[in-house]
Amino acid sequence: AEAIVNLGEYWCEDILRGQREDIISLTSKKAALFREAYAYFGAAGAISSAKQSAARSVILWDKMYAACERLLTARMRECKVKPTDAKTYTKVLSALSTHGEVYFDSFAECEKVCLVVDLFSAGPLFFDVLLRVASRLGLTVERAPLPLMPSLTEAVRFPQLSMSVLSRTDREDVKVINMARFVERDAISHDMRKSARILKKSAHELVDAGLSRLNEIRDVHGELERIYGGAMDFTRLGTASDRLIERIFA
Repeated sequence: AEAIVNLGEYWCEDILRGQREDIISLTSKKAALFREAYAYFGAAGAISSAKQSAARSVILWDKMYAACERLLTARMRECKVKPTDAKTYTKVLSALSTHGEVYFDSFAECEKVCLVVDLFSAGPLFFDVLLRVASRLGLTVERAPLPLMPSLTEAVRFPQLSMSVLSRTDREDVKVINMARFVERDAISHDMRKSARILKKSAHELVDAGLSRLNEIRDVHGELERIYGGAMDFTRLGTASDRLIERIFA
């Protein structure tokens, strides 16, 4: 580096020292809230994993694999796409943040969009099968992981096919893929249904609790920002920034 910009030169140290106890208290509170949020989200993720394990025993696997193969091969013929070296890329579409749940519906911009309508948590298992079939057919895939359990998938896009398969979208002109086709309903016992309802309710409550902690973190962070902002000499910082810009573009 030709030059090092030390922003610490523009703090008013006396103000920061005077606020030392408040800074320590707020920082500790923020760290504790993050630990609580991660604990809630981790528990919700564990429930997601448990739901998938329970669903595996009632899936009509041969039927699911055949449907995935038909979906992809038909689109390959339409687009005249030949098999290539299959590659998988990760694209994040959703996140849990201090502003709540965030979702970017960018995969819905494809020419063809399919929407997976879930039943008994079969959706992520369908995406697993779809990814396996796509790899065997030599298709490049962009995969969107679930925030709570990144090993699970919530959406995929096939750039060569201008097609995506999503678990949610605002787009209306979609092809619906109903997971009821691939679930052996008679194999779902009363106890399994009851457990599934309890797990779903518990997962929602845990996520809400985690988001509540993140919301508190945003408020605490705002308090810290006000302390640091009040201790910054913005006039000197602005002058230094202008000089640096002049040197860069000289």
